[in-house]
Amino acid sequence: MPVPDGRYNPLVGQTPAAGFGSIDPVLTEVQRKRSATRKVSVAGSIIGLITMMIQIIFTTYELLTANLQGEEYLELALLALLMMIVAPFVVGFGWIVTFMLGVIACIRANSRTPQVQPDGWDDAKSPTLMLLVASIVAGLPTLAIYVAWFSEGSSESAVTSLLVACDLVEVLIAAGFIVVLRMSKALDPVVRASHSPGTQPA
Repeated sequence: MPVPDGRYNPLVGQTPAAGFGSIDPVLTEVQRKRSATRKVSVAGSIIGLITMMIQIIFTTYELLTANLQGEEYLELALLALLMMIVAPFVVGFGWIVTFMLGVIACIRANSRTPQVQPDGWDDAKSPTLMLLVASIVAGLPTLAIYVAWFSEGSSESAVTSLLVACDLVEVLIAAGFIVVLRMSKALDPVVRASHSPGTQPA
């Protein structure tokens, strides 16, 4: 069919046959959103896991060097002091980023598309919710340690016991992030359309 500029456009005036090379724009958009949700969940899990590993290293090192005294341990003590100064900023940044990604992932997983997912992406709801919960508690061990350090009346034995407890909690939270990461990577963003008449795409 001729067009105003004199060129021939075979698509003008023609309707593509459904099911033969046609692409449903709704399914394409939902798949794109699901892929983005999966990436956000994976990124949040990785950052959360890195944050927890930093906390585990920090807490374990402080626990091992808590009772070291003498000039021969001066370098270790200086390193422990440096970690005490740097750790709150690094952990705090990772904590905030992980929480923000967890919130975004949850919102995206529950977003609705009437024709495709009227109740949101069901497969992604569990891992994104777990990511949000893990991100909320991710920085609490380090926060508890600093509160104990700067609180009056905290004995050395109490701080040591707290370090041990926080170390164990950090390991458990890190394990949780590993589970969430595996679940997030296993998400399949592909949207499959149903071929049955009168049914909605899956």
